Amino acid sequence: MTDTPNKAYYAVIPALVRYDTELPANAKLLYGEISALCNENGYCWATNGYFAELYGVDDRSIQRWLLQLQNGGYIKITTKTNRRIYISFSDKNVTPDKNVTPDKIVTPTPTKLSPPPDKIVTHNNTSNNTDLIKEKEIHKEKELQDFNDFWKAYPRKTNKKYALQTWNKLQPDKKLAEEIITGVLKWQQTPQWKRDNGQFIPHASTFLNGERWKDELVGVREYKKEQDDTGIFGGSD
Repeated sequence: MTDTPNKAYYAVIPALVRYDTELPANAKLLYGEISALCNENGYCWATNGYFAELYGVDDRSIQRWLLQLQNGGYIKITTKTNRRIYISFSDKNVTPDKNVTPDKIVTPTPTKLSPPPDKIVTHNNTSNNTDLIKEKEIHKEKELQDFNDFWKAYPRKTNKKYALQTWNKLQPDKKLAEEIITGVLKWQQTPQWKRDNGQFIPHASTFLNGERWKDELVGVREYKKEQDDTGIFGGSD
């Protein structure tokens, strides 16, 4: 039998989550959504696809926010059968409304949930402006994450500032960003980049300006993403 979402009317976001300066605002909102979806067994089973549709973002953004919450110790993910997301404090799984240690958790202020995407709600000018700011923040965060993925893959770590400027000029979407990174991985297999400890690897900005990911390279294998078992990338989604 397949579960259906059973939301609480309010989402609980504790003070230590709200005021964590290293946690982006959207990850905090996702935490609130998880707390509202925790069932009577104390865990949330919603998939990345459900969250992505709710917030109007792609799966990669949900994956990134889950990872940030998990690294901060605010949630715990298990994947023994189906994926389960638990609210977690100091490595101790607790439900949002019980077993919370008072000296570690400040009494949270309830935050009303956003309406589901399939219902029409009239917004005033303030809410419209808030939605626009949120959309811009999500777009900026996604662009920066795509560049960080590229920079992590690129073997020559020099002139990052100019590489980022060139990346922003290209304004690659998700598909193009993946093509660029795949091109880098292919170039890493070539004798030219392997010779003399990478002496002939161009600067990243030069690689991007020359669109070198489009070069036809002979004798290199196709890159395939490794399988993930952490649950960050969707579990049974």
